[in-house]
Amino acid sequence: MSGMPTTVLLSIDGSTSSEAAFDYYVHQGGFTKYQHAVNQKKIEAEQIAAKYSEKLKNSNITGDVTTKLCTKSVGQEVVDRAIEKKADLIIMGTRSLGQAKRTLLGSVSTYVLHHALCNVAICTQTKQSDKAT
Repeated sequence: MSGMPTTVLLSIDGSTSSEAAFDYYVHQGGFTKYQHAVNQKKIEAEQIAAKYSEKLKNSNITGDVTTKLCTKSVGQEVVDRAIEKKADLIIMGTRSLGQAKRTLLGSVSTYVLHHALCNVAICTQTKQSDKAT
């Protein structure tokens, strides 16, 4: 593949890290054609999809926002959806759980990074106070 990806899966869940992933996506020129909200609760997923549909529209970017209720692990859902949509790139956030919590709970971004068949961009949220030092 040369140039910009043609199909990008932007995995969002309503967290501040997925907000950072969306901002990264917009900053890169909004090259995605596909956006995906993963959540385990239907009402939350629909609210997230509506929010990001509006954000796409306000950014003058065309794309599809769909929801997927998890029937398996979130990481596996993201990887499966990327395969289904033939994504060239997955963009997602990370909650920076820390080593202990990541070991106990697992990390969705780590799972996706190791199992995706395409490139993965993982965005973190940095606090303004952290940037000042």
